[in-house]
Amino acid sequence: MKRYSVGMVCLLVAAAFGGGFVAQWTLGCRTVGAADIAGAGVVRAREFVVVDGAGKEQVILGADSDCTGLVVKDGQAAPRLLIGLLPEKQVGLVINSAEQKTQVALGAWTETNHLDLYDSEERPRFTVGVSRDSGNCGLTFFNVNKVPYLGIGMGPMGGGDFVMRDYSGKDVWRASWDRR
Repeated sequence: MKRYSVGMVCLLVAAAFGGGFVAQWTLGCRTVGAADIAGAGVVRAREFVVVDGAGKEQVILGADSDCTGLVVKDGQAAPRLLIGLLPEKQVGLVINSAEQKTQVALGAWTETNHLDLYDSEERPRFTVGVSRDSGNCGLTFFNVNKVPYLGIGMGPMGGGDFVMRDYSGKDVWRASWDRR
């Protein structure tokens, strides 16, 4: 780390204050204070970006191809947390791995509300959801080939279905009931 003398630091601080004073006096420039912002009403912008000390984007509030909402990035500029309106027109939250693979998705689609968990290769492994129209709900476990191999579903009036499948997705055991 480079060391500066006390005199040099004092000179730089004095120059900064002096330059600000001269700019304000000659150009009529002034700082913006809380009183100025309070009466502003609406602030319009396409996005607000928070950058780190190196100028890398860390947080974006706005609209882009990934998300209309909030995007939080890691130190490598990879989007790790997305909250808002996602590309599939799903309102939700997505948590990505450092490799930019979806790990958790929580959302409200047009048809269902759901929580999905993924493995490290971005394969769905578990989902639980509720149909917005019919009221049916269920949970499903998937194998590594994305084939549902265990499912439990419930109807809005209590009927349901329990199914186990083999590796290819063929039913090997099923129990259904109706409680109407």
